[in-house]
Amino acid sequence: MKRVTIQPLFKYSILFNAVLSPAKDINSNLFMSGRYALERSLLELIKKHKQFEKIYIPNLICEEVVTIIENTGIKIEYYNINHRLQIDTKMLEESITDKLSVILIVNYFGFPSQWGRINEMRKRKQCIIIEDNTHSLYSSLNKKKLGCYGDISFNSFRKILPLLSGSELISNTKDIVFKNTHESRGLNISEIMYSLRGFKNLFMKKSSRKKNINKNKYLPPEPIDIFSKRILGNYKFDKNKIKMIRVKNYHFWYNYLRNQDLNFFDDLKLNENICPYVFPCYADNNEIVNKWIKWGNEHNINIITWPKYHPSTIPFLNDDFKKRILCFPVNQQFDLTHIIR
Repeated sequence: MKRVTIQPLFKYSILFNAVLSPAKDINSNLFMSGRYALERSLLELIKKHKQFEKIYIPNLICEEVVTIIENTGIKIEYYNINHRLQIDTKMLEESITDKLSVILIVNYFGFPSQWGRINEMRKRKQCIIIEDNTHSLYSSLNKKKLGCYGDISFNSFRKILPLLSGSELISNTKDIVFKNTHESRGLNISEIMYSLRGFKNLFMKKSSRKKNINKNKYLPPEPIDIFSKRILGNYKFDKNKIKMIRVKNYHFWYNYLRNQDLNFFDDLKLNENICPYVFPCYADNNEIVNKWIKWGNEHNINIITWPKYHPSTIPFLNDDFKKRILCFPVNQQFDLTHIIR
């Protein structure tokens, strides 16, 4: 049995299908990953707004985001995310003192942030909102796609689609314009190995996270790889089918785990507008975390902790649950009801 992964396995059949079709140009800003799309947005804002010196980001954030921001020289101020994965928007608004405020908002795990309250705050403050939509491709709120709520947004194709890289940087306001890039590149070693995950079952038995490069180290930005770009331009993914299977797998984990020793994020409401990235929950202690990761390895299921924090973020973690979040896969390439009994 193939290992049930968080992110979809790359499919060469899709690549061959795309290669055999006439090439189409993509009029978008496509980068290797969300971190580089974020960097491009920050550098453009620095050029446009000389008073931009500080960004407000959540304390539930992965290390790559912090590394990119620190590399630009922008100061970071953290705001709190509570155990319901919600922002205290009143406290955030009171902490904003700059004439121009740039705020990073994350749509966690495929679910929308509190965009009603955020938009109300934006009316009272001079804010530029950057929407981190890397978890939430294909999700929407009030018939409007996530990724369209911030002034700037970026996503991550590889988290939901069987690609090797890719993040689209989008401006949702005429006041911020990004010059479209048509660049692409060949595959790097990491992406070649990533493409072979489906054939490396024994290799993937143990978590590959330990094999990753030091993401704390800054790496120069790169565009999307040429294979993923060709697939995005030439292959039509069935969004409704992807959402349907991911929702079904999400419900599976909800029922399978609800009487176990894990805590759910009950405020995350699954409906027809949501395309979940994973099934998230959190444990009360590290022993429970280790137990479920071991269980996953024994059943050939990739269960991960998220996020991996940057060292500078750790002093601002005022809730222990943030250190023990577990993510269970809802990958549309697998029907969990036929795998786990």
